[in-house]
Amino acid sequence: MPRRAVQADGAARRHVFLASPSMLSNLLALAVGRFDALEDHVDGIPLRILVPRGQRDQARFAMEVTKQVMSFYARYFGRRYALPKLDQLAVPSVLDGAMENWGLITYVEPTVLLDPVRSGPDASRRVFSVVAHEVAHQWFGNLVSPATWSEIWLNEAFATWMERKAQAHFHPEWQPALRFRCDLEATLERDTTAATRAIRSGPVGEDSVFEVFDNVTYNKAARCCRCSSSGSARPPFNAALLRTCASVRSSPPPRATCGTTSVVRPANR
Repeated sequence: MPRRAVQADGAARRHVFLASPSMLSNLLALAVGRFDALEDHVDGIPLRILVPRGQRDQARFAMEVTKQVMSFYARYFGRRYALPKLDQLAVPSVLDGAMENWGLITYVEPTVLLDPVRSGPDASRRVFSVVAHEVAHQWFGNLVSPATWSEIWLNEAFATWMERKAQAHFHPEWQPALRFRCDLEATLERDTTAATRAIRSGPVGEDSVFEVFDNVTYNKAARCCRCSSSGSARPPFNAALLRTCASVRSSPPPRATCGTTSVVRPANR
């Protein structure tokens, strides 16, 4: 959350921040380090991408993606982004993938940084997809949260579905439908084996949470979202989404602790 005040505390300074909203414990993050910050805004919301020193220019593409999808999602869901700021952080070397921490999204560097001179089209598609996915979670997953880990598929299905809608909207030249079909075919190939499972497959304990973060949760469930929002089903489906975003707040699962939104400040600011 944004800083509210700086107070003298003996020889030190105390930084006081606005109170964070209620959230799942796995959406809380804190980062300390020396960062360069690329700053911008969209729809009156301050945006920052925090990167290792000297790499700020490599965050410009991700910033443009963020601005595009923030406005796109706000129109689609009929609700603005819920917090007063959005920070994103490139974490060098120690993170796997990305995490949608509320207000402080964290990424492994190749999923948010893009060298405009040496990077090819695959890198651009990867950064767009990951940023669009994590920003979508700021609505589905953060603003609206599952009651238990057993419903975590809803988070990933909706974020994957919205990521793909955003890519089709902003970059139809990438032929996203064809690429997504390839992902689905790989999922369906597994679906024909004894190793498959139902999308919603019963209780999920803390010791097995990561087992359900697979292509069934992401690709097959996202395809179900697409089917549910197509043709004559689209009006009631979209109306239900709008009602949900308008009325539902976080419903934290008990003991949900497997992850790490919130406060980051560049050391040189």
